[in-house]
Amino acid sequence: MERTARKSRRLLAAALAALIIIAVVPNGAICTVYAAESQDTATIQIAAAEVKLQKPSQVKLTAKKKSLKIKWTKPAKAREQKITGYQIKYRYELGDTWSNWKTKTYKISYKADGNTASMELKKLKCGKIYQVQVRAYKSTRVGLAKKTYYSAWTKAKKSGRIKP
Repeated sequence: MERTARKSRRLLAAALAALIIIAVVPNGAICTVYAAESQDTATIQIAAAEVKLQKPSQVKLTAKKKSLKIKWTKPAKAREQKITGYQIKYRYELGDTWSNWKTKTYKISYKADGNTASMELKKLKCGKIYQVQVRAYKSTRVGLAKKTYYSAWTKAKKSGRIKP
């Protein structure tokens, strides 16, 4: 019993010899080491690696009755990069100009395996031509902060006229 108590005290003294404090910040982490014996401190800042996502490709549009089916090929490294979902940006033609962009978010599930993803925009205006762009996004947590990374937008793709 006495031997175990001495060993516990020795371990406790070793643990108190240096105090390590790690603070997680949105752009990485800060690690501070405090040595009790010499009362020296050292602080190291660890920067989080910047994430660059690949953009989706081969966007195909199919005009349907008051809706538009959008189909695209997932980036080659979609699973490795752990893509959370996709954003679809769309607008319609107003004669010589275009309306303002509207954005929809499409979360993916990793159960479905395949190279393509698709979604359908509903309640669209009949007889209008739409422009669509797609990009991938990834949401991560660093401590309490939430950080979202985006790929570049695909080139704008024009649809056929929406059917009544």
